[in-house]
Amino acid sequence: MTVQNHLDSLSATEIKSKLDQHQGVPYLFPNPELYVKGPARDAAVLIPLIRSENNWELLFIRRTKVDGDPHSGQVAFPGGRRDEDDRSVQENATREAREEIGVQADEIEILGKLEHMVTISNYKLTPIVGWLKNWPISLIAQETEVARIFQISLTWLANADNLRIENREIRGSDLKTPIYYFEEFDGEKLWGVTAHIVVNFLRALS
Repeated sequence: MTVQNHLDSLSATEIKSKLDQHQGVPYLFPNPELYVKGPARDAAVLIPLIRSENNWELLFIRRTKVDGDPHSGQVAFPGGRRDEDDRSVQENATREAREEIGVQADEIEILGKLEHMVTISNYKLTPIVGWLKNWPISLIAQETEVARIFQISLTWLANADNLRIENREIRGSDLKTPIYYFEEFDGEKLWGVTAHIVVNFLRALS
């Protein structure tokens, strides 16, 4: 059985089990003190997992372009910083998904989480895997934050031909850090932290 066929053959219960057993290594962007000061702020993203025609797919957003925001216009998962009222990282992730793409918490079955990542913008980002169990459902993009909602299959993402890693120089130092890039998909460019999260998810399922 190929890696791709193996992924599509997994049940939601099996994915949850694999996530429960996964022990990934948290990622810290090298030399964050070159960019920011102080402790990292908590944030979470939802990895929306859907079942479409017997295939597993991930749901992505492309952020609306905003002047002065270095992350605007990028492909991402729904998510953002943790509010004081969020009682957990899961609640943080599902709240952001409701606000950004209109999916309600009772439409999401939480399957697990991945190792956190401390990003260049000094967020301690926790990815939460949530199965949109009643798919297809109506989604509503919050236009001030989300320009597009789209899907990519796990089989395409797991194809090694669609992924490359480049070492990029870290501004203000002689260091380099590996950055993940996927090939362009339907006009969209998946790279950086979001691509890294996808790779971690695929590793957890392998």
